[in-house]
Amino acid sequence: MSLNIYDICPCGSGKKIKFCTCHQYLAEMEKITRMIEGEQFVAALDHINSLLKTLPSEPWLLALKCSVLLRLGEIESLEEASARFIRLQPDNPLAKINRSMVALFRQSLDEAASLYLQAISSP
Repeated sequence: MSLNIYDICPCGSGKKIKFCTCHQYLAEMEKITRMIEGEQFVAALDHINSLLKTLPSEPWLLALKCSVLLRLGEIESLEEASARFIRLQPDNPLAKINRSMVALFRQSLDEAASLYLQAISSP
C-alpha cells in the first residue's frame, strides 16, 4: 500500500502529508512504509538510519524509527530514539506515545500513564 498525499503524515503533526512540511519526502516515506509492510524491519531501520545522517531532526524519520524499533523489540535503542524524538519535538503526540512505551517496558506505570494521557489529549 502506498502513501497518499491525503494520508495523515507519519510525523505526528496531525496534518495530511500534502499540507505538512514533510511532504517533500513522500517518496522516501513510501519506500520505508513498503519495507515495514513487507516486514523488512532491519532494512527499513538501515534506510532510516542512513537518512537520519543527512536529516537528523526530521520527525517523520524519528517516528518511523521508533515504530520499527518497537516491532523489533529493541527497547534500549527505542529509549534512545524516543528521547531524541521528544527532545526535538516535546509537544509531538507520537514522541510522547513512544516515551510512554519505553516507560511501560521499564515498568514506570505512572510515567507511562501520564505521557499517554498527554499524548491523547493533544489537539
